[in-house]
Amino acid sequence: MSPDPEDWEGGEGSEPEPDPGDWHPEGADRAHLRSLSLGLMSMVPLLVAYELAAGDQRNTAEVVLFHPGALAGLSPELVRRGAMAVAVAAAAVLCFTRRIALGPGVGRIVAEGLGGAIVGGPVLVAAMSWLGAEGVLTSRGLRPEEVPALAGAGLVLGGAAYEELLWRVGGFGLSYTVARRLARFWGLGRRAARWVGETAGVAGTAVAFAGFHLAVFTAWLGPGGEAFDPAVFTWRLLAGILLAVGFRWRGPGVAAWAHGLFNLALWIGVGPEVLA
Repeated sequence: MSPDPEDWEGGEGSEPEPDPGDWHPEGADRAHLRSLSLGLMSMVPLLVAYELAAGDQRNTAEVVLFHPGALAGLSPELVRRGAMAVAVAAAAVLCFTRRIALGPGVGRIVAEGLGGAIVGGPVLVAAMSWLGAEGVLTSRGLRPEEVPALAGAGLVLGGAAYEELLWRVGGFGLSYTVARRLARFWGLGRRAARWVGETAGVAGTAVAFAGFHLAVFTAWLGPGGEAFDPAVFTWRLLAGILLAVGFRWRGPGVAAWAHGLFNLALWIGVGPEVLA
């Protein structure tokens, strides 16, 4: 579920779309860059990296997304690969029917994601410093040491895509819609209700994102998760807020690439103490 189509695709009063008979040479400016279809196409390299790396270690968001298939006795790999193949094929068809040039569009999303990863690190470190917690947090606390290097790189890249699909696309959309409709039901105007929805989406998904890294919330999925540490939890909470804002501003593809590339930087050792 995603926010109202008028918000997602640019909204009332946005600039008119180019002639639908023409391919968009800039790779789908305006609303198309924020669309789920182009965003999902841009995530394909991240998802492929995950498939090449996935083994006993799996991302919690991926497990949550496909847990119903496991409960039904189906192969997790078969369910995951089949569902994502269908989703990517549907996204490709939508991009084709909208005359979106995939190469430039995906390239721009990846570039913006790289920019988001570069900017996001110092912002998070500055926020942690302002909270007085920068001395507690190190890259060691954010990097599982027992996973081989190449497999770990694939897992953190692809896991970021699944986390964005679960928390931002699904979680934000649900939180936004429910909060906005409740606000309208309680008599708030359209603009005020929208801001209630936006706030609920950002706050709700940030808390859920941070919480689902903790073992206490993931025990029902099997082994994994981390013990609660105030500094690490605060770091993830702030990261979730930044990713939610990026998702609403630039779309799911940019959020996924920013998330994945930032994770990869932490994985190779560019930790908070380096960014400070």
